[in-house]
Amino acid sequence: LWIHEVHRVFADRLISEEDSLMFLEWVRDTVKKHLKKDFDKICKHLDTNGDGKVNTVKEIRGLFCGDYYPPSNKIPKPYNEIEDTKDLTKVWTGFLEEHNRMSRNPMDL
Repeated sequence: LWIHEVHRVFADRLISEEDSLMFLEWVRDTVKKHLKKDFDKICKHLDTNGDGKVNTVKEIRGLFCGDYYPPSNKIPKPYNEIEDTKDLTKVWTGFLEEHNRMSRNPMDL
């Protein structure tokens, strides 16, 4: 969760690939030093190129967390990592369809 949040708050504002990669390395080092965990083991499901590391901007951008999946009526809603983005797309489509049924200004996305 911390890795996701620090990327959304800070890394998403960086404008160059070089800065984003430098930030990713800082996160990797911070996880090892302060959390005493292996970053690549924690994030191994994000490794899309099979090199055993999460060391590209594209890979780390695959990390999603939120309270909208799975759909739940629990209060407070659980804030979890979302690994199945295809299923998440179905959930978002359902939210959009619901919005469009109720809204005077439907969105065609």
